[in-house]
Amino acid sequence: MKEKIIIKKLKEDRRNEIYTNRGINPIFQLNPKSKILIIGQAPGEKVEETGILFNDKSGENLVKWLGNQKTSSIVKTFL
Repeated sequence: MKEKIIIKKLKEDRRNEIYTNRGINPIFQLNPKSKILIIGQAPGEKVEETGILFNDKSGENLVKWLGNQKTSSIVKTFL
């Protein structure tokens, strides 16, 4: 599925109204070569403001759980 179609479907889903009504676009990153999929439940304010995945406390926890140094490298590697 193309990224634009995914964004459109996410915006149209009524479960995302709380975000789309506030002008917050879906925040995600795709990599067809990934071997795992990491999904966050709902973005916090910092992620909403920056549009950067796991750019908050959840990202710090993710780094610890995966034993990595930087959230950005996790996002680039796994997402």
